[in-house]
Amino acid sequence: MKRGTIEHPKTLALMRALKLPKYAAVGILESLWHWTAKYAPRGDIGRFTDEDIAAGLAWDKDASELIQSLIVCRWIDKSGQVRLVVHDWPDHADGAVQKYISRNKLTFYKGDSTYPEMSGQVETSPDMSGPPLPLPLPLPLPTTTTAQTRKRKPPFDPLSLLTLETPAPLREAWTDWIRYRTERHKPLTASTAIAQTQRLASWGEKAAIASIRASIEHGWTGLFPPPGAAQEPEGVEPDERNEP
Repeated sequence: MKRGTIEHPKTLALMRALKLPKYAAVGILESLWHWTAKYAPRGDIGRFTDEDIAAGLAWDKDASELIQSLIVCRWIDKSGQVRLVVHDWPDHADGAVQKYISRNKLTFYKGDSTYPEMSGQVETSPDMSGPPLPLPLPLPLPTTTTAQTRKRKPPFDPLSLLTLETPAPLREAWTDWIRYRTERHKPLTASTAIAQTQRLASWGEKAAIASIRASIEHGWTGLFPPPGAAQEPEGVEPDERNEP
């Protein structure tokens, strides 16, 4: 948290708007910035629902009241492009987020416009198909670099398949799975990630989480249906079980 935030007039205004003591208002702001860094590193928290944001900040009251108060007190700005963005997010983002944005040649969102592109390169996304599974961005994954200066599409990100409706426990499990596969030096390819999200979606939330946790615990690199899971979707081949 930046120096001066605790006694800033905007913090005091948030206290009054939500009828909270100072420590609680400060906790909401700190939680907002930590949650944004992990799940919306560009500052575009508006791609989540108000309820998702409130849950991420551990707010157990009316979500719309929280969001409206943050907007009125200028801690969140409205955006016609992404609905909501964190006010002055580039100033609040820590070093890890700044490096992630720079390395991937992305932009920070601010109000109704974005900051200028860092290298003049427009962000592109790989052309993927298959049912999306909503998960957040994980910590930055390793990327490869070359001496070539020609522009290339960014490497495939398994999280580019995801949407916003998946419950938080499933989001966390899928993020852990991506990190685990990377640590095993077997990062998910586009075809594998699409096949696995199809299988998880067919099993349902609880079975999908149980499958991911079991594979991580046993050192497997494939996902397998736990007892009672739904039938495999037609045309999807199971992953091969790899022993530790």
